[in-house]
Amino acid sequence: MRNCANRKSRKQPTLRQIKTFTAEYVPIEDRVRLNCVDAQGMTFAFWLTRRLSDNFVTVAADKIAEVATKKGLGGASAHSATLNQLEQQVVRQERAAAPSVAPVKLADDQHAWLCHTIDFVPTNDGFNLLFKSHQDIAEIYAMSLSIQDFRNVLDVLFRSYAKATWATAAFPNWLRENDKIDPSISLLN
Repeated sequence: MRNCANRKSRKQPTLRQIKTFTAEYVPIEDRVRLNCVDAQGMTFAFWLTRRLSDNFVTVAADKIAEVATKKGLGGASAHSATLNQLEQQVVRQERAAAPSVAPVKLADDQHAWLCHTIDFVPTNDGFNLLFKSHQDIAEIYAMSLSIQDFRNVLDVLFRSYAKATWATAAFPNWLRENDKIDPSISLLN
């Protein structure tokens, strides 16, 4: 009986939509912090551990490959890897040609929470990512991504790994083929 009452009194978490973020590797934490701006212009931040990031990259690459297969772009793994590599290069070129956006900056006293779970929710043209904490956080943070955006997020994480000098084994070869990525660019809009 008591548990039922507690469940009823629990407030449903608020969903905050991430509009843009800057990934920042923080050496003293040995983690990546996502400095975010939501749809209302409010800033917030959360941490990604290397373990969660590795798992995210593996699942994200699989999801991209799954979408490519559904579109009929799959086939032999060498052919699929080449197509993914070409698509990744197109995404990088488009991002490089886009207008520059200032990185998300946080106040010095801004608190960041630790992300424990990232859920992938398929949409018609990509995915919604839901970032959650097991701590007592009354909000869930969502990021809606097209497949192109999804590829950009992988590039941003790849740059963060380069800054951290973390091994990039979790990244698919088609993304690592061109390891000459500028690690200074870690903003996604």
